[in-house]
Formats: sequence, structure tokens, C-alpha cells
Amino acid sequence: MSQRIVVAGAGHAAGQAVATLKQLRHAGEIILVGDEPYLPYQRPPLSKKFLSGDMPAQRLYVKPESFYDDPQIKLHLNTRIDAIDRDANVLKTSGPDIAYDKLVLATGSRVRKLAIDGSDLIGIHYLRDIDDVKAIRSELGEQKRAVVVGARPGWRSP
Repeated sequence: MSQRIVVAGAGHAAGQAVATLKQLRHAGEIILVGDEPYLPYQRPPLSKKFLSGDMPAQRLYVKPESFYDDPQIKLHLNTRIDAIDRDANVLKTSGPDIAYDKLVLATGSRVRKLAIDGSDLIGIHYLRDIDDVKAIRSELGEQKRAVVVGARPGWRSP
């Protein structure tokens, strides 16, 4: 029996889930739903090679665009998931509702915003996605210094 599998999220885990389903020759439809306009991509290089301009966005992608040119795979990018109706097996989205037989939750994390005075000042950015990096790049210009808050433990500047 052919099953429709929906992958909620469009990060590395979601992209790998789609790739694995395809590799295992899943017979049914595979639907990927992500709230960004980009194909599933890796996030670690965002703050390194992508931010510095040494890596184009296409190299961040888990799989090239041609990988998704498959009638079995449907992409719903720029689509926010508002709710999951588990009784009806339906995702309520910012677009049409999406029915599923099986659901893979690969939504990743969200930015933890500062809750202190001054956190709304101009020049404060959060870095989680491609658009965040683009905003930081546009503001940095020729600046040589920046303050980073929230780096992983043990991280050292080169």
C-alpha cells in the first residue's frame, strides 16, 4: 500500500529524511513543507563560510535542486505549519491543508531572543537562516568588528 509521507521542516534533517525515503524507494508521495523559500540546507556553514561570502547558497543545500525534480516529491516552501490535526491526519498550513499517512517532524529549533533592555536596538541580529545572514552582510559593510553572543561552548575566534 502506497503511503503519503509528509516531512515537516526544511533543514538538514528534513532534507536527509527525503533523501533516505527516496533511497529506500518509498513507493508513495513524499511532501516536504518548510516555512522558508529555500531547499533544505545545512545551518552550521551559515556563520562561517556563507557569512564570509566564501560559499554560495546553493552549496548549503543538502541535495541539489535537480534531486527534487521527481514526480514523487512535492515541495511546499514558504509554507508555515499552523497546526497538526492528528485525528484527521492533516497539517493546517498558511496555504492549503495537507493530508498525510505518516508525518516526520524535522522542524529544528527556533532563535532564543534576548529579553533585556536594548535588545531591540538597531544592529542587533539573530543568525539562524539564510535571510539572517543576508541581513547581517548588508549591514556589516567594511566593519572589521562584531560581538557574537551565544556561540557554542569552546568556540574560539580564528
